[in-house]
Amino acid sequence: MSNIAFGKQLRAFRLQCHDPVSGKPLSQQRLGDLLGEEMGAGFSGAAVSDWERGESKIHVDDRHVLISLLKVLNKTGGLKTSSEANLLLEAGNYRALNPDEKQRVFPGEESKPADGESKPLVVHSPYGGFLSDGFQKLLDEAREGPSPAWTRVVTALLRRLSDRVSVPGVFRGLIWFWIWIASYLMLAPLLYGFFYTPETVLVSIVEYVCASLILPLCVGMLTNTRDNPFWQQDEEVSSLVLRLYTHQGAYVGFHIGYFIVFALRLLAYSLQVKFSLPTQFILVGLPLFLGNVASQVVPYNLWRAYGRLRLSDGAIFFVFVPLGFLWGWFLFQFHPVLMSPTSGIIVTLAAITLLVSMMTLQYRRKGNTVIPAHWWIILYGLILVCEIVLALTR
Repeated sequence: MSNIAFGKQLRAFRLQCHDPVSGKPLSQQRLGDLLGEEMGAGFSGAAVSDWERGESKIHVDDRHVLISLLKVLNKTGGLKTSSEANLLLEAGNYRALNPDEKQRVFPGEESKPADGESKPLVVHSPYGGFLSDGFQKLLDEAREGPSPAWTRVVTALLRRLSDRVSVPGVFRGLIWFWIWIASYLMLAPLLYGFFYTPETVLVSIVEYVCASLILPLCVGMLTNTRDNPFWQQDEEVSSLVLRLYTHQGAYVGFHIGYFIVFALRLLAYSLQVKFSLPTQFILVGLPLFLGNVASQVVPYNLWRAYGRLRLSDGAIFFVFVPLGFLWGWFLFQFHPVLMSPTSGIIVTLAAITLLVSMMTLQYRRKGNTVIPAHWWIILYGLILVCEIVLALTR
């Protein structure tokens, strides 16, 4: 565990560094080059990558390597204080800096923290400047002048907020809103009208299938990974594979959100509860929200699990891309069953129970909840067999 913890801290500090030549964020290869310049023996970017992924570790006796690494991180702006350096060392179960080492790494540092005190790694929030930097100065300036002072404080806050609003950001927000409207227009007929107008079932299902293909694709396109420093600095990650997993996550999150809304709608139908128009509009935004979340989480979770991003590691989850077709076909064949308040709830609970049971069994066998591909093949094969049997017995 110390290897992984040290690697995470090292990566976090490296991403705060800047290349003294180009001024860009420090890459793994450049960190290895600068470390070689510092100690006279170079390290490759692959070696740094192994440290960050916990695949290898600097030996505790290689103190010269550790001190040189800390000096490079300090010179390039990643490590600011000895407390941060000790935090990195403690993550790898290395001893803290002694006074001589501290002077070598931080020659200008005078203040000494109390024994046992370590400064946590500060994660800079994009709103930090708005909430903290200069805020006290703003209050002090607001006190100067005629009362009431709060009017000047409000004006200054609004001005600072408007300075942070960019035209691309507003345009991006408008695109999200239009996608939300499209989501309502395409999903509402199936989620709401489906239960009351059986004659329009086919049209509703076709609209849902189109939505299940188009909307997650839009969500994935709006998820920016190209300019993300975290992925930019990992030279082993293919941009194409990263984009594919970003879109895969969008499809996974979209379908999860849709099935949550569908289950809620089915329960409300069984209880004879009708949703208001604003409630309907908010609920159809859940698949988009979860799609955006999953589009960012899925690539990172795969990277953490395997220490890399390869299509072979998570290819099974691309089954979520055509899932809309399969669900639409199921609804078309069995919508009379779902239209029944009693049987609809039973079928939904049975499906949830089956899915959770499969995930639980897989977790006990392999320690994860990734359902193997052959299980999905057996499941869909059984559904197809049942449909053939029903067709022959009619």
